[in-house]
Amino acid sequence: MTEQEQDALIRKCHRLEMIIVRAFRELDPSSDVDTHSDIEVLSSLPFTIRNQLRLLTLLEVVR
Repeated sequence: MTEQEQDALIRKCHRLEMIIVRAFRELDPSSDVDTHSDIEVLSSLPFTIRNQLRLLTLLEVVR
């Protein structure tokens, strides 16, 4: 892998981290999650978001 390819991959990874963090902060603004969080925390965020959306959907159905 060339140095340019490595740099591009690092930038892409950082952009994906930023997207995940921004989406999570939209749902939970008080969250202390950021792009410097452990990868385990970042990797669990999509599941947390999905579960929060499911809960919101259930609450709407119950109303």
